Amino acid sequence: GVYGLLDAASSAWLGLPVMAVGVIAAVGGLALAGRRAVRSRYRPDPWRLAEWLTAGSGAVAMAGTVLTGIRDPFDLAPVLLPVTGIPLPLAASLGLLVALLPAWITPPPPDAAPSATTRRRRATSMSPSDGGPTHSAPEVTA
Repeated sequence: GVYGLLDAASSAWLGLPVMAVGVIAAVGGLALAGRRAVRSRYRPDPWRLAEWLTAGSGAVAMAGTVLTGIRDPFDLAPVLLPVTGIPLPLAASLGLLVALLPAWITPPPPDAAPSATTRRRRATSMSPSDGGPTHSAPEVTA
């Protein structure tokens, strides 16, 4: 329906009814699917320092790019002909460098880090002094 409305070659009387049928089908499908949904209480996780720093680094990157666009908009759209060096806007570059911080400041997900109990079990389960293996490899069957 949207294609029929946006396409200059087709007439609007064809696109509008098809779009209306699509919207009605989508609303009906959502209403029917919503009847079987099990409801649970949404409890958002509290934001700690890492979450705030991640959101802040994105805001700093945006502010650097906007500041560069206000100061000299041509720095964000370099001229490629004639071939010259591409200018490196300082504010936008620093903002993008700050945007890389979440790669180091974001803690691993809770499922990825083994718990202290799991680490103790691994350390004491089979030590080489007991004659056991130092690691366990998955068994391969043919």
